[in-house]
Amino acid sequence: MLDTLAATVRRATAALPDSVTHWTARGVSERSEQLGVRQGVAETPKRVRDEGVMLTVVDGGVGHAATADTSGAGLRTALLRAHALARAGAGKTVSRPRSCRARATAANTPAASSDRTTP
Repeated sequence: MLDTLAATVRRATAALPDSVTHWTARGVSERSEQLGVRQGVAETPKRVRDEGVMLTVVDGGVGHAATADTSGAGLRTALLRAHALARAGAGKTVSRPRSCRARATAANTPAASSDRTTP
């Protein structure tokens, strides 16, 4: 699954604009089985399979989106949602993402100063 997912995510990132400085995808595939007893009688086993992808996009800010739809269209939609959140948060965060810090210049970065000292 993960090899196919990696290739599908790479193709889906073509929908992102060139201003995106970084993106990540984390695939998750979990299987579980639940066994239970109610009033002394064994219940039918419950089998659960959960798969999805967590996406992060950096473009001035950081945006996250998750989807269980691992098709190309589903990943593209989630990437664009993460990108929209990244753009909405651009310039409104306490700290800048690392990839954005590299672009900072003395002209647009306030000088760091403090009167405080530590023992």
